[in-house]
Amino acid sequence: MRPLLPGTPGCQVLATSRRRLIGLDDTHSLSLDVLSQAEALALLHKVAQDGRIRDDDPSAADLLALCGYLPLAVRLAAARLRRRTNLPVRDLVADLRDEAIRLARLQDEDWDLTAVFDSSYAALPLAERRLFRYLGMLLAPDVDAQTAAYPTDADPHTAEHLLDSLLDHNLLTQSVPGRYRFHELTRVYARGLTHLDAADSAPGSDQA
Repeated sequence: MRPLLPGTPGCQVLATSRRRLIGLDDTHSLSLDVLSQAEALALLHKVAQDGRIRDDDPSAADLLALCGYLPLAVRLAAARLRRRTNLPVRDLVADLRDEAIRLARLQDEDWDLTAVFDSSYAALPLAERRLFRYLGMLLAPDVDAQTAAYPTDADPHTAEHLLDSLLDHNLLTQSVPGRYRFHELTRVYARGLTHLDAADSAPGSDQA
């Protein structure tokens, strides 16, 4: 990124990234959150088109919740409803309640939510990958460094460094200092990766 930044006044660069660009100095960083319920509902209606979803359909709120109000997930769910005109919203909701197939339902010929998560996961060092998978096994709503240290046999300081790395890759979120949590769809993705433990002989699954 640095060679692309202008060195003269009067110029401005807008860069977007799934990873926080913490190495760039003299920049203003803006982290985007998920959509509000009203914004997500507006996007759902816009992409689904032609009055596909009734304003009073209670399944719409369930659909947005299962998408975690993530813009791409909402768009993909709406596009599925637009293409499949005979698919009731409640049936798509029933599909998305099944974690085993949720991410598979959130893709089309142009976009694939799993592929987006894959790109972030592939950029992680091995230690962060293992911790990411372990965290997906946990039932707790959030974790701290002490909890993360146990399955990785690391000290809390090292575990906090790994958690911060996952945070910088936008694979975890942090609502209060010291507590880390998944977005619901990244949790589903992490749970789907647990089969990789045997492939890299990673210890810690039983502890997790």
